[in-house]
Amino acid sequence: MTTATITITGLVDDAQCHCCGRKLRYGITTSDLSVIGADCLVSKVIVNRKRWNTGKPTASMLRDFAKAATGVGPMRGRLPAHAFRLEVAA
Repeated sequence: MTTATITITGLVDDAQCHCCGRKLRYGITTSDLSVIGADCLVSKVIVNRKRWNTGKPTASMLRDFAKAATGVGPMRGRLPAHAFRLEVAA
Protein backbone atom coordinates (compact mmCIF):
# COMPACT_ATOMS: atom_id res chain seq x y z
CA MET A 1 0.00 0.00 0.00
CA THR A 2 1.35 3.39 -0.95
CA THR A 3 0.91 6.29 1.44
CA ALA A 4 1.00 10.05 1.16
CA THR A 5 1.17 12.87 3.67
CA ILE A 6 -1.41 15.63 3.42
CA THR A 7 -1.85 18.71 5.57
CA ILE A 8 -5.15 20.19 6.67
CA THR A 9 -5.05 23.84 5.62
CA GLY A 10 -8.53 25.13 6.43
CA LEU A 11 -12.30 24.86 6.31
CA VAL A 12 -14.81 26.12 3.74
CA ASP A 13 -18.60 26.45 3.93
CA ASP A 14 -21.01 24.93 1.40
CA ALA A 15 -18.54 22.86 -0.61
CA GLN A 16 -18.57 19.70 -2.67
CA CYS A 17 -16.42 16.69 -1.77
CA HIS A 18 -13.63 16.06 -4.27
CA CYS A 19 -13.66 12.35 -3.33
CA CYS A 20 -17.33 11.34 -3.62
CA GLY A 21 -19.05 14.45 -5.03
CA ARG A 22 -21.39 14.85 -2.05
CA LYS A 23 -22.57 18.34 -1.08
CA LEU A 24 -20.95 19.39 2.21
CA ARG A 25 -21.93 21.83 4.91
CA TYR A 26 -18.22 22.13 5.79
CA GLY A 27 -15.39 21.00 3.55
CA ILE A 28 -11.82 20.46 4.72
CA THR A 29 -9.18 21.99 2.47
CA THR A 30 -5.93 20.09 2.12
CA SER A 31 -2.39 20.75 0.94
CA ASP A 32 -3.09 19.06 -2.40
CA LEU A 33 -5.59 21.88 -3.09
CA SER A 34 -8.68 19.71 -2.83
CA VAL A 35 -11.78 19.99 -0.66
CA ILE A 36 -12.80 16.76 1.03
CA GLY A 37 -15.46 15.78 3.53
CA ALA A 38 -14.44 14.72 7.03
CA ASP A 39 -15.98 11.25 6.63
CA CYS A 40 -14.08 10.62 3.38
CA LEU A 41 -10.87 11.86 4.98
CA VAL A 42 -11.32 9.52 7.97
CA SER A 43 -11.73 6.59 5.59
CA LYS A 44 -8.42 7.46 3.90
CA VAL A 45 -6.37 7.96 7.09
CA ILE A 46 -4.05 5.06 7.88
CA VAL A 47 -4.47 3.39 11.28
CA ASN A 48 -1.85 4.66 13.75
CA ARG A 49 -2.40 3.49 17.32
CA LYS A 50 0.60 5.44 18.62
CA ARG A 51 -0.91 8.75 17.53
CA TRP A 52 -4.65 8.08 17.83
CA ASN A 53 -6.11 6.13 20.75
CA THR A 54 -8.70 4.38 18.58
CA GLY A 55 -6.40 4.06 15.56
CA LYS A 56 -7.98 6.89 13.56
CA PRO A 57 -9.26 10.40 14.31
CA THR A 58 -13.00 11.03 14.28
CA ALA A 59 -14.72 13.18 11.67
CA SER A 60 -15.57 15.82 14.29
CA MET A 61 -11.92 15.90 15.38
CA LEU A 62 -10.81 16.56 11.80
CA ARG A 63 -13.39 19.35 11.46
CA ASP A 64 -12.01 20.90 14.68
CA PHE A 65 -8.46 20.66 13.25
CA ALA A 66 -9.67 22.41 10.10
CA LYS A 67 -11.29 25.17 12.16
CA ALA A 68 -8.05 25.62 14.11
CA ALA A 69 -6.05 25.76 10.86
CA THR A 70 -8.41 28.50 9.65
CA GLY A 71 -7.94 30.39 12.91
CA VAL A 72 -11.39 29.91 14.48
CA GLY A 73 -12.78 27.57 17.08
CA PRO A 74 -11.75 26.49 20.59
CA MET A 75 -8.41 24.93 19.52
CA ARG A 76 -7.21 28.06 17.69
CA GLY A 77 -3.51 28.56 18.31
CA ARG A 78 -3.24 25.54 20.63
CA LEU A 79 -2.17 22.85 18.16
CA PRO A 80 1.37 22.24 16.91
CA ALA A 81 2.00 22.12 13.16
CA HIS A 82 2.35 18.33 13.09
CA ALA A 83 -1.27 17.96 14.30
CA PHE A 84 -2.47 19.04 10.84
CA ARG A 85 -0.42 16.42 8.94
CA LEU A 86 -2.05 13.07 8.20
CA GLU A 87 -0.80 9.86 6.60
CA VAL A 88 -3.36 8.71 4.06
CA ALA A 89 -3.67 5.87 1.59
CA ALA A 90 -2.77 7.13 -1.86
